Amino acid sequence: MEYDDVIKMISNSDNGGLDSYYLIEVNKALTLSECEDIEGWFDMFADYYEGTIDPEFDADGDKVYFDNNTVYEVTMIKDIIMDTDINETVYLLMKTGNPYTQVKGDPLYAPGETLCAALKKSEAGCELRQTTGDFMLRFDVYTDDDGRYMARNRFANGKLFPIGEDINEMQITSTTSNPVVYCKEMLLDELADFMRSDWEQQKVGSVFNEEV
Repeated sequence: MEYDDVIKMISNSDNGGLDSYYLIEVNKALTLSECEDIEGWFDMFADYYEGTIDPEFDADGDKVYFDNNTVYEVTMIKDIIMDTDINETVYLLMKTGNPYTQVKGDPLYAPGETLCAALKKSEAGCELRQTTGDFMLRFDVYTDDDGRYMARNRFANGKLFPIGEDINEMQITSTTSNPVVYCKEMLLDELADFMRSDWEQQKVGSVFNEEV
C-alpha cells in the first residue's frame, strides 16, 4: 500500500475520521485495570467482555491487552499540522503489540520516548484516543549528534513514505530482546512541512476538511 492509499483510507469517516498529526511523549503503558477506569473503555471493547470476539479472553487472567493494542498515557506536545503547542495528557491506544506479543522490529514504547503519529478524531463520551495509519505514519523522534531533531520510521512499510532517506538500522530501545528496525530517516522539520502541505493539498484532517 502506498502513502496516498493510506491517507485516503484513514481519512474516510467510516474508519473513524482523521484528526491531525501530533508530536507525542510517552509517559507510561497502562495495565488492564487502569484501562478499565477510562471513560468509554467498556463500550469500545464490549465484544471482548461479552465473548463474541475472543471467547477465551479472561479479564482476570494474564491477557491484559486486546489484539495488537497497547494503551499509553502520553503528553500531546504539539499539533504538527496546526503548528501549535498543546501540553495535554491523554490516553492513547496504539497498535504496537502488547507486553506478551510484540511485533518484531517494533517494540513497545518506554517512558520518555517521543514520536509523531496521526490520530483519529475524538469520540464523544470516550477518553481514549486512537492512532491511525500505524507503521506508515508513525515516526520516532530523537536528537542527533549535531543537535538536530530527527524522525525515524519503524518497519518496512516506511520505505513507501514519499520523502526522506531509506536506511536499515537496528537500535535497542525498551527491550534488548526486540530491537527497533528503522527504515526511513529525515529531519523532523522536513516531515512536519511535508505533512502540513500534503494534508492541505488533499483536504484531509480536521483543520482542512471538517466533513472528514
